[in-house]
Amino acid sequence: MAVNLENLFGIGMLAVCAVGSGWFGFRQLGQARVLGDTPTSRVRSAAQGFVELKGTLMQGRGELLEAPLTGAPCLWWSYRIEEYRSNGKNSSWKTLESGRSEAWLTLQDDT
Repeated sequence: MAVNLENLFGIGMLAVCAVGSGWFGFRQLGQARVLGDTPTSRVRSAAQGFVELKGTLMQGRGELLEAPLTGAPCLWWSYRIEEYRSNGKNSSWKTLESGRSEAWLTLQDDT
């Protein structure tokens, strides 16, 4: 029985995809468990460390913001403009511009 090189390559690629998918899945599962185990608190009694807060985000001090790229009204924004550069064998993403709002947010809950 002769081993076909194309079949061997296909099996190798499937194995790599299976290992990669398994690693990605377990990583996502771990993150979901951390978020699921995080206690939900009220703003008034929030503990230090990681907590989940439930409520409605409201505008903080000042006027309502406008997103710089879309012009849409928003409470907070962050953006990064990148350019893909390729030079022979080397390729990378170069950040051309980035920004983040420094607006205050208010979380309103029943407390």
